[in-house]
Amino acid sequence: MRLVWLFTALLCFLSNIGFVLNQTPTPVANVTLNNPITTVAGIYSQTTFSGDNGPATSASFTSLQGCTIDYIRNILYVCDDHRIRAINMNTNTITTLLGSTIGYAGDGGQLSNARLNATVGLAINPYLNLLYIADTGNHVIRVVDIGAGRIDLLAGTPHTRGYGGDGGSASTALLNAPSSLQLDVANNILYVSDYNNYVIRKIQINSRNISLLAGIPTVSGYNNDSGPATNITIKSINQLGFDMINNQLYFVDGSSYLLRKVDLNTNIVYRVGGNAGQAGDGNDGGPALSSYFRGPIGVAVFPQYSSVYHICWYQIQ
Repeated sequence: MRLVWLFTALLCFLSNIGFVLNQTPTPVANVTLNNPITTVAGIYSQTTFSGDNGPATSASFTSLQGCTIDYIRNILYVCDDHRIRAINMNTNTITTLLGSTIGYAGDGGQLSNARLNATVGLAINPYLNLLYIADTGNHVIRVVDIGAGRIDLLAGTPHTRGYGGDGGSASTALLNAPSSLQLDVANNILYVSDYNNYVIRKIQINSRNISLLAGIPTVSGYNNDSGPATNITIKSINQLGFDMINNQLYFVDGSSYLLRKVDLNTNIVYRVGGNAGQAGDGNDGGPALSSYFRGPIGVAVFPQYSSVYHICWYQIQ
């Protein structure tokens, strides 16, 4: 299907309900398949921070980037610039979980002291009530124990961009603008889009070991439709999507106009849709490998329906 609008990402799905961030002019939309779109939070045309502790539809956002849903507690968490905000879907109220002004602070302490810098991606383990944050401007991944109200560093070196640390502790590794995050089905592995290093990395949650999953570090490009994950090059990793049934990690290679995936059973990368280096529209109803995408930026996976939805500028497909 196609919808004409300017979306930033297809963020998360619960049953047949999806949540879409519309960065201009910053509402959060609720998409129920085969039904109309409704606004969950935000005010059309307002781009300032407001509305905490009130109705989410009366709040406004500075800059929406990523979200995740705690489907046990029915809470939608949203990146709003240097803050993480929480929308209670049962009461439709919004609060700030952590963050305020730009900075880096708070590790090992309470959320009220935490500072973030341009958050982009989130992932949640709802069973342990742990929220993982891509603190993109600080080049780190942080983890929040929501129940305890505590934040800690998981991966990266604060304020330091670069590439390094594979095979060792994630907390001493170097990242460069980490963005999209995805947990595996057991919540044991966190997959990270290391955006400005042009790779996907993975963090073992229990051992906190970090390693390379896909891409060639610091090399941007497109060299093959398929092949061993660490031998292929990637131009940009806009968003990750996980197929928990078939153990496939999808990713949007936006600058190559492609949807690609890593088969985690074989560590082979495949082209799923689009044509490398060719932006365009067309071939709806035809093979995905013969289609053309214009600015793909988001992906969400429905493994139970053998379906993958992705967002291009102005379109959901």
